[in-house]
Amino acid sequence: SVSIVIPCFNEAGNIPLVVKDLLQRLDDLNRRSELILVDDGSTDNTWDCIRNSAAEDSRVLGVRQMRNYGQSLAYQAGIEKANGALIVLYSADREIGSEYLGVVLQKLEEGCDFVNTRRVDRWSGSNRALGSKLGNALINAISGLKLYDRGSGLKGMRRNLAKSMQFYGEMHRFIPDYASLHTDRIIEIETDFQDRTYGQSAYRGSKRSLPVFLDLMTLMFLIHCARRPFLLSPGRVF
Repeated sequence: SVSIVIPCFNEAGNIPLVVKDLLQRLDDLNRRSELILVDDGSTDNTWDCIRNSAAEDSRVLGVRQMRNYGQSLAYQAGIEKANGALIVLYSADREIGSEYLGVVLQKLEEGCDFVNTRRVDRWSGSNRALGSKLGNALINAISGLKLYDRGSGLKGMRRNLAKSMQFYGEMHRFIPDYASLHTDRIIEIETDFQDRTYGQSAYRGSKRSLPVFLDLMTLMFLIHCARRPFLLSPGRVF
């Protein structure tokens, strides 16, 4: 069984498309499934779209946050409701096609505990390419994982791994690295990238730099204290 968690913030235009696409894909894969759409305090009619989708198909579940808490807590709310043996995080913008869902599930069933995806040519021709590479290199050095796209909107993991993690702040940016505290069976697969059909990304902005930096420090202490608890005593006190 598969639970797909989809955080939504002002995604009214995309919700009918993503629901129809994923349900058809899951039918093709012959999977027992549920879609959990988390309305993260939207100001448009996102919640109405979620309710309409849930009324049309019992596999669609809606969770409504009381205000906009951010992507990390939207993931957390969805994972808490998830009942599937495999849990997939999926972006409402459909920047990664649903055809890769089967690949992620296959890798999990072959023995992987966590599957990350890398959007090929995501920053092609963009000034953000260098910043993205440097950021990933820094996080790779801290966590010991060699990944290239932590911000990808498609990730899969086993239920027990997903339930063991607690997200807050900007921790959704480091989900594979937090998963590495529990398992070494983590892989990254390549996917194509496609532009969103409606709207623009709501989870972005220049004001996020400081929170990301502080959560990166938290990541560093968590990883090093968990793996080598007696080699970083000042960090544990901090």
